[in-house]
Amino acid sequence: MRSGKSRQLMIWMVTACFKPADVLPEHWLRQLRLEGVGAPTILIAREVFKDVKKTLWEDVVWVCKQMRIWPDDGKENGLLKVNKSDYTLTFKESGGQIWFAGASDDSSGMGVSPHFSWLNEISEISEAYYRQVNSRTKLGSFFDCNPKMFANHWARKELLPQEGGNVWVHRSTWKDNKFLPPKVRAEIAGWEPTEENIRKGTADEYWWKVYGLGIFAVMEGQVFPEGRTWDFCNEEDFPDMRTTPSVYCLDFGWSDPMAFCRVAIRGNDLFVDELLYERELLISAPASNPGVDCLDKRLKRLGIPKNAIIAADSASTEQIEMLQASGWTGVIGIKKPSGSIRWGIGLMKGRFIRVTRRSGHWAIEAQEYCWPSGDKVRDPDTVNPRGRAGDHLLDAARYGAMYLLGKDGNVRAGVGGIGRPTLKSVKGVRYDY
Repeated sequence: MRSGKSRQLMIWMVTACFKPADVLPEHWLRQLRLEGVGAPTILIAREVFKDVKKTLWEDVVWVCKQMRIWPDDGKENGLLKVNKSDYTLTFKESGGQIWFAGASDDSSGMGVSPHFSWLNEISEISEAYYRQVNSRTKLGSFFDCNPKMFANHWARKELLPQEGGNVWVHRSTWKDNKFLPPKVRAEIAGWEPTEENIRKGTADEYWWKVYGLGIFAVMEGQVFPEGRTWDFCNEEDFPDMRTTPSVYCLDFGWSDPMAFCRVAIRGNDLFVDELLYERELLISAPASNPGVDCLDKRLKRLGIPKNAIIAADSASTEQIEMLQASGWTGVIGIKKPSGSIRWGIGLMKGRFIRVTRRSGHWAIEAQEYCWPSGDKVRDPDTVNPRGRAGDHLLDAARYGAMYLLGKDGNVRAGVGGIGRPTLKSVKGVRYDY
């Protein structure tokens, strides 16, 4: 966090395309000459393309402006051509190119063969995407992350142990970023569990280990400890929804991500499969802009039946009605009376949770979803857990567990794929436990 790793990598990438001899070793330059090209092509990707535009694109603009090669009109000059429609940069003198992509987006650049690839925040990217990109990358692959990856994250298990072989690891912290503002430095330093910081109430051992020291750590009080309450499974292990108690689940969001998943119960196992996790996604397309992306279109692309039962947050009355008006007549608001969060968590933890490997946001949320502790908690038996990384997919899965198990905790019959009812248009919000 704030170690400057993304900015430093972007400086290297731009320089490699603009003045390759300044940063590329001779063996890479030789490979480029054998291909008959003067500079590399580079693919830069992050899980969600919207985040690419908000973070990585701003970084590349800043770097190019510092190097005085960014066009005054933001489009083209004698050194650089900017294609904002597909987010590519072409360096005219060398022929180098930088392509930006989203790992979860259809236009992810999977058909290209770059010389270098950079996967930003690899803790959010699937192993399948990494393997496809890496197999097409000709010279070298880069990735960066904060050291808060869960223990069984594929990159932590497969890539980092190879350090010293084909993998080179560079570790940096906030102390390595000379451009970091004093205010931010003071904030990070305040997390160190010194006597003074403890007295001031700013100390945070987990955040200090991860973001201050740059080492892997586990938060105390996790609601869903990895390995003890949940673990990963393959997508093909998810039960057949046509023959197994199952339900689709939805947690609405805008500035926070909208999370959509499916939940199933087989024996003593509860299965969770992430299908959608995205910010700033409309419920349906407005008449003034019918081509805009929205949840309605995403559900159709996922092949969700229009009459499928979708367990959602009952507090989101307006969003549920909008989704029903778009033809999704099976959306049900799951009531949340006092104590329902703790009760729903208890239902989930009553079974071992098996999460599909593509459900990376479950692990990201679960590792920081903890029971609060300390002197400020007056009644630990009534307070709800908190999630620094969010709890959107966790909440969606909880709605599914509450629907499938009901008040008594026994698996319902006639839900999911078993005797799923054909629902007619619903006026107002249909509620259920």
